[in-house]
Amino acid sequence: MNDQRFLTLFTFNNVAFSTKRPNSSSTLYFENQGIVGRWRREHRDGESIVYGGHATRIFVSADGMGLVETDVDVTNNQRQQALRAMDPGRISAEPVLGWHVWETNGAYWHGSGGSVQSYQETRREAGELDFAALRNTPDAQVVDWDWW
Repeated sequence: MNDQRFLTLFTFNNVAFSTKRPNSSSTLYFENQGIVGRWRREHRDGESIVYGGHATRIFVSADGMGLVETDVDVTNNQRQQALRAMDPGRISAEPVLGWHVWETNGAYWHGSGGSVQSYQETRREAGELDFAALRNTPDAQVVDWDWW
């Protein structure tokens, strides 16, 4: 992974929050000057680094996640309509402990399976990781969905 975009985004100082599923490693979410990404440390498809580019994050309560269809056949417009119609108590622009996150760049959507961890837990876990090792991440594990 030698792309400068990845190397400047995926640093300890850019860790914004994390999500976690029971019995798995957390996913760290990064943000720097409007550019986002995530380090999926344990996932059904294996570890990967996802560069999201210019994307929007929307935080949704656990019960609200069921109101936003995750089926791949659902159109972006249908997802947007579901989020707009959602009760304001189930949606936030900022991370909320125990909630899930949706990311979109307009063409692609990603909904987290894990829920947002506390800021303290996120910083503790991030502090134990070797960010320098990310430079050696095989290109096969790097995903770029910044189409803007």
